[in-house]
Parts: sequence; C-alpha cells; structure tokens
Amino acid sequence: MKKIVRMFAQFDSWKSATKVIVEMRKRRFQPYLLEFMDRQTIEGVQGKIEMSLPVFEASLLIDIEERVLDELVNLMKECSVKNIIIAKNEDESDQLYQARALSYLALKQQATGAQAEDVCVPIGKLEDYLNHVQAISKRYNVRIVVHGHAGDGNVHPLLLYDKNDRQSTENARKAFEDICNYAIEQGGTTTGEHGIGMQKVAFLRRQLEEHGGEEPLRIMKEIKKLIDSKGIMNPNKYVEAA
Repeated sequence: MKKIVRMFAQFDSWKSATKVIVEMRKRRFQPYLLEFMDRQTIEGVQGKIEMSLPVFEASLLIDIEERVLDELVNLMKECSVKNIIIAKNEDESDQLYQARALSYLALKQQATGAQAEDVCVPIGKLEDYLNHVQAISKRYNVRIVVHGHAGDGNVHPLLLYDKNDRQSTENARKAFEDICNYAIEQGGTTTGEHGIGMQKVAFLRRQLEEHGGEEPLRIMKEIKKLIDSKGIMNPNKYVEAA
C-alpha cells in the first residue's frame, strides 16, 4: 500500500515556488495534492486554523508518496526553500490542509465584495501569470489574494473590493477582465473548474476564436438543436450565448 506524506514548503518569492511546480512536472513527480498560497492567504487564516504557520511570500501544500519524499526535499532545497513542515501524523496533516480549505471563507470576511476566479494557464507560463496578477492588483488598486490548484495551472486570484463603492466595484470588474484576457493570450482558459455561466460568455467566444475552437462550438450548437429544438432547456446560456 502506498504511503502518502503531506508537506508544507515555504519560499521567499513566488518565483522560487513556481520553479518547484515546473520542475516537479519536468521530473515527473506525481503529487496527489499541489496547492499554492501567497502571503496574504497565510496571514488570513492565522487564528482560523488549529496551528500557527510561519508567514512567507509563497507556500506549497503537497501530498506525495513517501518513497520520493527525499528526492522532493532535495528539489525544494535547489529552489531555495526557506521552511519545510512534514506532517508527522494524521492530525498534523489535517491541520496543514485547513490553511487551504478555510482560506476563501477566512479572506472573504475581510471585504464586502469577493470574487474568486479560476483562470488556468500552461504550467510553463505560471510565473508570468502570477507576476501579471500582481501588476493588475497595483494597476487597478484592487486587493488580489492568490491561492489554488497549482498542479494544473489553476491558481485562483481572489478579488477583494468594496461592493458599496462604485469605483472599487468598477476597478474589480476591470481587473477581472484583464485576468481573463491575459489567460487567453497565454494559451490558457478563462475557467478551469467553476464554469462559464453568463459572466464569461464573451471571453469564451474570444477563447474559442483564438484557440481554434469555432468548429467544435458549431457542432455543439447543432447537437443542442437536436435535443432541444424549442430552446427551452437552459435557454440563452453557454452554447447558444457564445
């Protein structure tokens, strides 16, 4: 039976953390869990979880087979890791996971408006994407906290703003659009798990146009007509709206 170990690795920069993510893919590590959390995430969950965690610019929560643990630790050292916590038992493992599991609930309490995004980019573009998110935060004066599923390039930016302030709300909208457009430009997608809904229909259209997806969309529309000739099943959503 495979023994899975939970590791919490922390770095002084996003660059070092993303280097680990890319190198894990190159060296064919197969993590069962690979989550990214920035400084604001760790600061936000302090007091909300059962253990106190050191605060660094970037943290990775990783589940890996014990047989490759030493090899992974060596990779962390190559990438200038500053702190490593390896869960000694199930209780410690659960406590480490709380940092990620409770992050959204803890952080959304810090603003009247919170918008969690799920754009994805190719792993090789992850560092550029994270740097772009930081630039967007400064450009639009919107607080953006980053955490998410780093193993598949799905690192969630959480936009925090004042929904009772028109300018703050408008800035958050612009930041959201910028993030989506950048993901498309980098060969990624505007949604990795949350779905298109109505908010991202225009971005879906652009994504399909730029990534050669117009013919699949045409086929989907024809299939929709066959099973819903009267257009009464979830009308004007996804396929039809795109």
